[in-house]
Amino acid sequence: SFQRSGAQINFSYGVDEEDDEDDNTAPPYPSHSSISVAVLSDKNPKFKNQPDVGITFNNNKDYIVYKTHSVAVEFLAFYIEIFSEEGKRIGACYALPSSLADSCGQSQLPFINSSGRPIGQITVEYLFVRNLRRPIPTQNMEVSYSRHWKKRNTIEVGHRGAGNSFTKFAAARENTIYSLNTAAKNGADYVEFDVQLTKDKVAIIYHDFHVLVSVAKRHPQGVPEVLHPADMHSEKHIDYHEIPVKDLKLSQLKLLMVRLLNSFCVVSE
Repeated sequence: SFQRSGAQINFSYGVDEEDDEDDNTAPPYPSHSSISVAVLSDKNPKFKNQPDVGITFNNNKDYIVYKTHSVAVEFLAFYIEIFSEEGKRIGACYALPSSLADSCGQSQLPFINSSGRPIGQITVEYLFVRNLRRPIPTQNMEVSYSRHWKKRNTIEVGHRGAGNSFTKFAAARENTIYSLNTAAKNGADYVEFDVQLTKDKVAIIYHDFHVLVSVAKRHPQGVPEVLHPADMHSEKHIDYHEIPVKDLKLSQLKLLMVRLLNSFCVVSE
């Protein structure tokens, strides 16, 4: 296999090389499709027009996606060429419509050199996206699943694990590993929980999009006021700050005693 080479792919319908002597003035159908390419391993994997010289491909690293539009996909063929870094043509292969028979799948294509000998093969994944066929049937509730589901067993799904612990009376703390395990041990088929993403892109289990952080107010004279436990919930002594979870790193969240928005966590000054 070639560790680094240029690759170019063309799309065509098959062109009749005979001269058309008909005086039909209607514009002919296009014999090729314009294509765009995206290298998913790049930092900016956006679709762009394919250069005339192709794009560089690195084995076991790059994943290249080609995109095109066609008015007759049943006649669409792919022609792939590979070149060395020096620009020398190494080989080529065809993906004919017969090798792309399904709506999606994989196809192995042999590369042939200029002497007609096989020198390797490539595996491509393909996907055809078609519009809805007309006419679209009228959507109504003449046939529904109201009786269909009764013939099947009920599925038990644990909400936030073993249930809500803040607004309801679940014994296990919601959205925790212990709550998820408790639901599974009690026969739940599935568990539902909420996932947020921190600033450093770490997935955490938490329900709300924001956390409410409470900071004890300073005394007007600059001396911190000593609060009694009974006064901890008093808005008179606490400033509340609502912070999005996405703006906090995982290490910062671990420093907080995170509760629901109607709870509190005190950060000492």
